[in-house]
Amino acid sequence: MSELGIQEKNGNIGESLTLALLLKHFWVMKRTPDVDGADFLVQLQHSSLEKLRASNSEIQVLGIVQSKYFQEKNEVKVHRQYARIQIISAPLMVKR
Repeated sequence: MSELGIQEKNGNIGESLTLALLLKHFWVMKRTPDVDGADFLVQLQHSSLEKLRASNSEIQVLGIVQSKYFQEKNEVKVHRQYARIQIISAPLMVKR
């Protein structure tokens, strides 16, 4: 397989694994354009239909996620500006 084919395959694997992990705890939107490396936009799950309807006037993005997957050893460096953490007061709505 060509280098380009391997990169494409690894990108798809990375996005699929990341999506599966995120969907266990959050609502996830796939972002089609790869702007600043963002693959997914993450939102907290609402605990009721009423809360969902009340929030329809605005999209609250909890996080922006970029997926990476490598077949072999590879060093990945993340610039500080992309690794910001903001503590939120809303409880996590986790379905079990």
